[in-house]
Amino acid sequence: MPAYSLDSYSGMTSTQVLNGFIGMGLKVNNPKNKHMLTQVVKTSTFKVNDNFATSQLNSDKLALVSASAQTWNDQVPVLGIGTSGTNAPQTGVWRQRASYNFIGDETVALRTDGLYPYANFNEFTDWTGNTGTANWQKLSEIKLFDTYSHALEAS
Repeated sequence: MPAYSLDSYSGMTSTQVLNGFIGMGLKVNNPKNKHMLTQVVKTSTFKVNDNFATSQLNSDKLALVSASAQTWNDQVPVLGIGTSGTNAPQTGVWRQRASYNFIGDETVALRTDGLYPYANFNEFTDWTGNTGTANWQKLSEIKLFDTYSHALEAS
């Protein structure tokens, strides 16, 4: 799933365009946008039944093979941007913020094929990085960049 397709990153909603928000989306919809069309926020792989080829309904998904998520932010501090030696964000410059993997609920029994049941899978929803999403584990978070978008501090 591309990052610009999420409203919180897109810069393409009518409110965002009106407020001059600089998003990751298409410049056609908002000339201030960054046109970052290949950045990914979510990857999920499922085992599906034969009907999925034609219907592509969630009810045709049987099990989760793997799922990961990547958050983006234009408010991560950047070394040397700011006054009096402080680090400030470069608003409108979108950088990777944190990465997550779906780990599931240990009380849920796996299917006989060893995969996680789709009925117990919950999509990642914490795109702002404030609340967390149940059954998802944060793998890393970048806390400081240089002006060339190299990560300088991470956890």
